[in-house]
Amino acid sequence: MIQTIQIPDVVSDVAVINRSAESEPEAAGLKSVAVEEIWQKLIALYKTAVYPAITFSLRRRGKIIMERSLGHMRGNGPKEHNHRKEIINPHTPVCLFSTSKAVTATVMHILHERGALDVTRRVADYIPEFAKNGKADITVSDVLSHRAGFSSFTKKGLSTEIFNFDHIVQVLCEQKAELHTKGAVAYHAVTGGYILAEVVRRATGADIRTALTKYVREPMGLKYFNYGAPGVAM
Repeated sequence: MIQTIQIPDVVSDVAVINRSAESEPEAAGLKSVAVEEIWQKLIALYKTAVYPAITFSLRRRGKIIMERSLGHMRGNGPKEHNHRKEIINPHTPVCLFSTSKAVTATVMHILHERGALDVTRRVADYIPEFAKNGKADITVSDVLSHRAGFSSFTKKGLSTEIFNFDHIVQVLCEQKAELHTKGAVAYHAVTGGYILAEVVRRATGADIRTALTKYVREPMGLKYFNYGAPGVAM
């Protein structure tokens, strides 16, 4: 395993535990020993020297049981060993990258449970123009499970247009579903999110950020938990 960081002799020197926010495990039906086991596993993960920083929050039955972090927000990355180290804390904003796909899936299923949309229906039921060029039978669930058949773009030169949401949706609606067989698993690294977000917009009349804020961010009191950066349109 390739090591990318320097592990301190005393891991507690780079650990932050927000004791004022944490409730007793028993208040949420857990045992203290179980929480300690989780914490030790996080420490073991950090000691693999692969991850410069780890932040972790455990909530159960409306209680915050763990709000902790390990490592550095900067200064201890693969090429940063000579830089000033800054310890991360549980409230440090972190870019989630493709972890946002799980967030999107959660939002989609919340909306499904509330009857705002149906993940078993065809994408074309929400975005009629998506049915072009062999994509009429693709369901929302196909997209969520990376089995929709359009894992990449057939149009070249999208690097300067990738932040133009409406343009990318149009490109995906017009392209053929020929990159792989529908039903076969192929990572929709970029394409799937645009279509799922557009399904939310067509079904609810609001963008997916609005749904995330209403059903996740505000109920959980999350300050930074969002798609993209402030001021970037979706």
